[in-house]
Amino acid sequence: MFARQSSWSVFSGISTAFFQRVNKFIPGLLFVTYAIFTTGYFFFPDYNDHYRFYAKAVFLPALFVLLAPAREIMKHPVFKLTLAYLIYMLASALWSDPFRLYEFGQKLTLSAYILTFIAVTHFLNDRYKAGFDRMLKFAVLVAAIAAVISLVVWYRDHAFPSARVSGIGTLTNVNEFANVYGVFALLATGYLLKASSLREKALYVLAVVAFLCFIWFGQSRSAFAALFAALLFLVFFMAGQERIKPIVWLIACVGVLAIFSPEHIEHAWQRGASLRLPIWERVIAQVAEAPVFGHGLVSEMHFLVSGHDFGIPHNTFLSVLWQGGVIGLALFLLLIASAFRQAWRLGKEQGRFVVFSILIFSTGVMLTAVDDVITRPREEWMVFWFPLALLISYQTIIARGSRPGG
Repeated sequence: MFARQSSWSVFSGISTAFFQRVNKFIPGLLFVTYAIFTTGYFFFPDYNDHYRFYAKAVFLPALFVLLAPAREIMKHPVFKLTLAYLIYMLASALWSDPFRLYEFGQKLTLSAYILTFIAVTHFLNDRYKAGFDRMLKFAVLVAAIAAVISLVVWYRDHAFPSARVSGIGTLTNVNEFANVYGVFALLATGYLLKASSLREKALYVLAVVAFLCFIWFGQSRSAFAALFAALLFLVFFMAGQERIKPIVWLIACVGVLAIFSPEHIEHAWQRGASLRLPIWERVIAQVAEAPVFGHGLVSEMHFLVSGHDFGIPHNTFLSVLWQGGVIGLALFLLLIASAFRQAWRLGKEQGRFVVFSILIFSTGVMLTAVDDVITRPREEWMVFWFPLALLISYQTIIARGSRPGG
């Protein structure tokens, strides 16, 4: 009996020491892998590599530290609505025709990854605070360098400025790159408006110009229009009494691009709405077949437009409506409305309007360019889940500090 107790004491001591070491090692590892993942859009050779990296290097280590941050962010209204939305959309897979078990398993896994991403963002932001902010600044600079390299490499072999630029990295088309660069442009502008040294300001100005140039020469109309609106909002609310000067500079920058390459404006006008309007008509016609509950998360969307077979609606809201019906869309709109409300509170109370501006940008591109948000770590994560993760984390930390003893 004594020997058995002694063995248990030894095992208990070893396991306690092991978990203490893990608790010291995992946060630093997660900080590094999260930074690599956030900037991985620009140097991983394929989006599958980016996805696998998240699964192995972020998700798995996060399981050791996930419990405490997950318990804390559960109280946030945006996280609660995120959970409600994901649960309903996963449930909608049950009436998909046909129900495909493998695809359902994929969506279930991706939902777990998304929730983990939000929790890890909070965990790192809460634990490292200034270090997390420096990591985001580093990510902005990496993204800016990638944008410049993309422009140089592309126009080395293609006609400048008429050829539509393509980016380096994991994403598959210029609109996806434009959406990701738009988020980084808003982060850079937020840091620019808070910068104190001339060197730091110059660095962020160059970063914003690089992002604007990439999106302009990529001829990503939705991303550019949404980014311009979000930048105007951000400058207006964060620049204070000196807001006129940066607004004028922003308009002047866009004016220079328009004067330098007017053919892009002409091309945008000629392209019009492309095939989006007839695509949306087909999607709405199919929505009428299952308006309340939708066709289900893992059903395949197919329709013909001008002889082409399409499987995506080029509109997040229509995608949600098609998959989850009116109930799914209502939950999604409620989630977005709550995010805007909380982001506005964050801005008014803390002067942090960056998250609100990203949500403006996100809503704009989701109207014409982004589809399903329950997906692998592609541009949808940076455009939609990343600002939600920041918002939830910032407000959770503030709420804890405002409580007695917090």
